[in-house]
Amino acid sequence: MAAVRGLGERVARSAPRPGTTGDWSAQAEHIQGMSYEDWLRDKVVFGTPDVVVARLQQLRDELGLTQLMYEVNYGRQLPYELQLKNLRMINQHVVPQFL
Repeated sequence: MAAVRGLGERVARSAPRPGTTGDWSAQAEHIQGMSYEDWLRDKVVFGTPDVVVARLQQLRDELGLTQLMYEVNYGRQLPYELQLKNLRMINQHVVPQFL
């Protein structure tokens, strides 16, 4: 959640910049007010490769997503070997389902 708090702070700092469109102050407040459970439910895809594929397919169908960005160590707390293992699983078992 420390990384999420940092994201909320960055969004809040960006809100008043000249040329910014939309209500980024409201976005910052929303991000900063989200609980851990909110993030797991609404913002994060996680689990076994089969669970991740199913959730991504659901999001693709519901939201019309056409791109995927993934972060294997967003909170910067996973050991390097686990990051590599996760990256391999994503590339071998998840990404091919969307090619």
